[in-house]
This record gives sequence, C-alpha cells and structure tokens, in this order.
Amino acid sequence: MFEIISALIPFLLLGLAAAGLSRVSGVALSMVIVPTLLIWGATAVDVIAFMLLFVVYNNFTMETQDVRLDYKDLVLFPKWRLCIPFILSLVAAFFVPAAGIAIFMACFVLELLATVYKRIPEK
Repeated sequence: MFEIISALIPFLLLGLAAAGLSRVSGVALSMVIVPTLLIWGATAVDVIAFMLLFVVYNNFTMETQDVRLDYKDLVLFPKWRLCIPFILSLVAAFFVPAAGIAIFMACFVLELLATVYKRIPEK
C-alpha cells in the first residue's frame, strides 16, 4: 500500500504546484501543465507533441461548442461504425498501450475535423 502512495505522491505534488501557480498567475491550468511536464523530465518531443495536440484539441473544441455531437450524426464513424475506433484502440492497447491512446485520439480529432469541415458553407 505504501508503494502505491509513494508512486502517486510526485503526481499529486506536481498537480498542486501547477494549480497553485495557475491560481497565483491567472494562467489557465492547462497551459501550466507544459512547464510542469518539462520540470518533470519530459523530452522536447513529448512536450511538442503535447502542445500540438492541445492546440488542435482546443481549436476543434471551440469550433464545435455550439454543436452537440450525437453518435448518429457523426461523419466518419456514424451509428455502429463508432465501434471501430474503440475496437482498434483496445486491440492496440493490448499490445502497446501508448498506441491505443494515440489511435483513439487520432480518430477523435479526425471526427472533429470532419464535423468542422462539414459545417463550412459552400461558395
């Protein structure tokens, strides 16, 4: 039990430090996570990948805020095809956990991209 607690304490302390810095500085907590990752020892490639995914995800979220995504109205994976990303993610996660997360995020971002593209008016 003590091993689990001692393994989780660095996460808790970094989260508290990031939240405290966010509260004092007024910067959004999501942007304070990047320096926290750097302090924690992430490589430059890890941080750049995180920042790019964060920017893409935030922009797509802002674009689709007024549109509720229903599983019947999805563009790439409508109705029963929604199971495809989940199954791919589970199979990949069984062999390489990071690949499972990456596949799920890629499918999610592609679906958001297709939804935003569908909403662009034709001229």
